[in-house]
Amino acid sequence: MTFFVLVFIGSQLFESPPGVRLLESALFAALLVACIIYQHGVQRDDVDEGKIEALEHQLRKVEWKLAVTKERVDMLDQRKREFVAVVSHQLRAPITAVKGYSSMLIEESYGKVPARMSDPINKIFLSSKRAAELVTDFLDLANIEQGVLLYNFTSVDIGILIHDLVGEYSSIAKKRGLTLKVNFPGKEMLMATADESKLRQILSNLIDNALKYTPTGGVTITAELDQEKGVVRVIVKDTGMGLSQDDVQNLFQKFARGARGQKEFTEGSGLGLYVAKKMLESHKGGKLWVDSEGVGRGSTFVLELLSEEK
Repeated sequence: MTFFVLVFIGSQLFESPPGVRLLESALFAALLVACIIYQHGVQRDDVDEGKIEALEHQLRKVEWKLAVTKERVDMLDQRKREFVAVVSHQLRAPITAVKGYSSMLIEESYGKVPARMSDPINKIFLSSKRAAELVTDFLDLANIEQGVLLYNFTSVDIGILIHDLVGEYSSIAKKRGLTLKVNFPGKEMLMATADESKLRQILSNLIDNALKYTPTGGVTITAELDQEKGVVRVIVKDTGMGLSQDDVQNLFQKFARGARGQKEFTEGSGLGLYVAKKMLESHKGGKLWVDSEGVGRGSTFVLELLSEEK
């Protein structure tokens, strides 16, 4: 029983992937038990050197087996990441083509579309859009975990970027009967050094989620300069489903989704916020967190970047 208790304690100390963490925890427990037995034996008058040597030999065998198993797990994990990256890359081109051509049909670039075809074409476009976002998330995840995601840092006007995104999402909000408001309390320019493409992706994810999980009411985006801390802060506040404290603690983990949202919305991989947080933390002063007063009381996502004035 003591051994398994120590395995559990060890599992809380390591931050490796679950399979690797179990191996590390077992090794931790085995070594700790050995130390306890060894210390106990040393304090006794009738120390049995033969038993101690046998125990040390067994520990070396366990350590070797754990090292071999860990190496295999690491290799499998690497192959999994490479497989996800290759498959996602191969899917991106055809999905992008479907999305592009269906968008052109909606815009009637090829001529007038019969009314009976309008709804199916819209469904094709929305499905391909979701598939493209999923592929992007998987590619970003693979690149982040391999440490090869590239950034192009430039001077970005956060205010202009937010206005552009609100323009893109205003029609979606209107269709859902929601309000989408922007609030700039100060008159300062909100400049930060960032990868504009990735920052757009992060903010798009926050706005899209806020609209998706808000059945009534709306979303308010506030952007401000905190001169005391030297950061640009963007706050995305909604009147939606809200989050439990467990959801708040786990929401930025890989494949995590809010309990209520997962029941009511089947689509979604649970990768968007994990990827967004990882991307933002690669920026200077980049932070992302969420607050909620509880289920049914809305959510507030807060993003911070180091201001160029700092």
